[in-house]
Amino acid sequence: VLSMLHYFETFHFKKMLAEPNANNTSPNKTLESLGFRFLEQIVTVPGMNKVEQPINRWEITREEFEKKWT
Repeated sequence: VLSMLHYFETFHFKKMLAEPNANNTSPNKTLESLGFRFLEQIVTVPGMNKVEQPINRWEITREEFEKKWT
């Protein structure tokens, strides 16, 4: 949470996105508990040396963050 606050304040982010592997439940649960909203699940190749895999796209705005954490 402190890292998120630092990024919002220092870099003036309006929102943050996260895209963990859809099959990895731990980061998906963590993002939800931090206040991120689930946007969609897509299948993509996340890097040059990676294989196609499903990812979940999560988002939190600065306003959503402040409402939950301040």
